[in-house]
Amino acid sequence: MLLALLLLAQATPRGQVHIGADGNAVMSANGASVSLESPAFYKMVGREDLAIEYDQRSFRRTLLQVFGGAVIAGGLMTVGVGAVGPQLCSAGPNLASCQSNSRTAIYVGAAIAAAGIATLVGATLMDPNPVPVEERRRLAEKFNERVSISLAPARAGGTIAAALTF
Repeated sequence: MLLALLLLAQATPRGQVHIGADGNAVMSANGASVSLESPAFYKMVGREDLAIEYDQRSFRRTLLQVFGGAVIAGGLMTVGVGAVGPQLCSAGPNLASCQSNSRTAIYVGAAIAAAGIATLVGATLMDPNPVPVEERRRLAEKFNERVSISLAPARAGGTIAAALTF
């Protein structure tokens, strides 16, 4: 334990933040890398406003995904009602009208489901990041220039002494 403390006191590891090829922030120090969630990255580089905007955009994205799923379900239920409708039509003077209404329900339900699919796909493709990858790289570079992350005392060398009293 004492040896580990002595080594830690003499080391001055530095960390840096990078934006990977996939656009996600990564902090690396001493050969180890940790992925950063976008809001944590924006807060780290001093852009609280972007972290808030990221959270808002993520919320809107999730809300649209849920809405799209609900619209798909409603459209499929309408299609189901239209498909069952002709079997419920009774013979008589309104038979043709009843069957026509059932076909209309199928078409309307299919259109509603298609709109739900478009909403769901569009929401899934939305990027919640408020700035493009190039800007995130610039923010990381600026942060790395401005701040050097120190995980231990900056002085080289040092002594740690422990005294035990019984």
